[in-house]
Amino acid sequence: MKDIYSYHYPLAEELIKLANGVKTYDASKREFFLLRAHLILLFGDMPAVAKLMNMKGHNGVKPCRMCNVSAIREADARVSGVPLDRRAFPQQDALPNLLDPLNLPLRAHDAFLDAADRVAGAATSAEAERIAKDTGIKGVSIWSNFGSIVWPTSFPLDFMHLVFENVTPLLLDLWLGENRHCDPEEDNFVLPKHIWSAIGKQIDEGGNTIPGVFGRRVPNPVLKRFEYTAEAYLLWVSQVAPVVLSNRFEDAAYYTHLAVLATSVNACLSFSYPAGFAHDLRKTLAAWVVDFERLYYRGRPERVGLCPVTLHSVLHVADCIESAGPVWAYWAFGMERFCGRVQRCITGRRNPYLGIDRYLVQRAQWQQLLWKFPQLGSTPEAEVNEGHQLMSPRSMLVVEQRLRTKLAAYLAAKLGQEIALLRAHIPKQLVQWAKLRLPRGGDTLHAAEGVSRPAKRDMSYVRYKHDAHSVCYGQLRNLLELPVGTTTFTLAVIQPCKKDGQPPPCSACAFKELTAIRVVELSALEAVVGRLKDSRGRWCVLDRVELHHSAGNADLEVE
Repeated sequence: MKDIYSYHYPLAEELIKLANGVKTYDASKREFFLLRAHLILLFGDMPAVAKLMNMKGHNGVKPCRMCNVSAIREADARVSGVPLDRRAFPQQDALPNLLDPLNLPLRAHDAFLDAADRVAGAATSAEAERIAKDTGIKGVSIWSNFGSIVWPTSFPLDFMHLVFENVTPLLLDLWLGENRHCDPEEDNFVLPKHIWSAIGKQIDEGGNTIPGVFGRRVPNPVLKRFEYTAEAYLLWVSQVAPVVLSNRFEDAAYYTHLAVLATSVNACLSFSYPAGFAHDLRKTLAAWVVDFERLYYRGRPERVGLCPVTLHSVLHVADCIESAGPVWAYWAFGMERFCGRVQRCITGRRNPYLGIDRYLVQRAQWQQLLWKFPQLGSTPEAEVNEGHQLMSPRSMLVVEQRLRTKLAAYLAAKLGQEIALLRAHIPKQLVQWAKLRLPRGGDTLHAAEGVSRPAKRDMSYVRYKHDAHSVCYGQLRNLLELPVGTTTFTLAVIQPCKKDGQPPPCSACAFKELTAIRVVELSALEAVVGRLKDSRGRWCVLDRVELHHSAGNADLEVE
């Protein structure tokens, strides 16, 4: 698309009007006011942002939009890379041959715009091309007319495309031996086929023990790699890979390297960050990139393609967090999903905009109705439950001796009476429910007993609070109604996990068996969790970080 600004111009005109102020009516005050909105961030994948910024992009001599580091090409090849270690190559610029990842030559706002002006004001096209090649900037962008834009920090890196569509697939290609720069006979990070067969079996079986709230089933990385999406790569790198790759590499350094990435990804997925987070993350990711080059690139010129600009851009993730906020504020999950929905509304090739326009108008109209009349909708936002909601089917449970003792012990602690007296007052049968929906649109938990047909993806393992300071994991066995006089207690019967050694990184705990049952109140239940077996046959508990359940939810992120 050579003249992309012809598409951007109408939007830029409207945004300029918004910045200057648009006369708007305030119905609450019954008066007009000037509504102003300022453009502060533009984001997308690297080719798209390169067009927005009018840069050469990832194939240029200076491919990084955040710093002035030059790319290096293989001898007699078109493949380029942006490694930190350049000692095997001739000196190309004034930068040292061993770059400091914590002290890169960052681009500045005034220098960026000055370079764009020099390209635009060049006397000849040859001079303009020379300046563009030296700076990576092809000319003045239409977005330079906005004083609210700071170059290049207003164009943060999209975490979804960077990590889940580039860095993670690169690592998986290396471990599978499918990258053209690796040699399965020489490189000990390439896992043999029989190990990948075992890993594929672990992942296929884990599809039934990882609940649907985590996302779609993670495909078999050997047989169904073509089914991987950004959502699948997110779950793979943050939860699955640290479990299935544990004790799989000959050299433990490769697994440690993966664990650092997985831990960093999970930290970045938080809704908010503590003080000093970006500073610590910058150091962690800098060390991670240095280790990547040591383990995989190894300073060999023929492998410079293993250090693409996407790997180099990991060094700037902390910079983007400092300037633009948490990574979820500008990742592309919501917009990609939204575009997918819009694409499905196209009913004809000759005039696709009729279907798109109709969908967008009807969607906007329906959203307005939902905001005014929430009872019309069936969306989660319209059905938020303030309390714990027990769900059918409902059945009767015969109270066995062990359960009777536990219920009596709970009542004794709650009411301050003797256990023997309370045991006699517990009915022989209790009402049990099959499901429980947590308050305010939380997870739906399934009891292991009382369900006529178990879910294909097990949702009976939960995270719960044992007391105010400890978090535990176990299987939800029953949801019971226990009448005592005029009061009815609604209780959950949990069978806790018996911890078995140190779990893999990013796993909450590891266990092989469950312990004696425990009775807790419904308020102790917090979330549903998943399970996945490691190479030692232990179940590893997968507990979602804050954004796993919302990644890719177009309704939550776009509207």
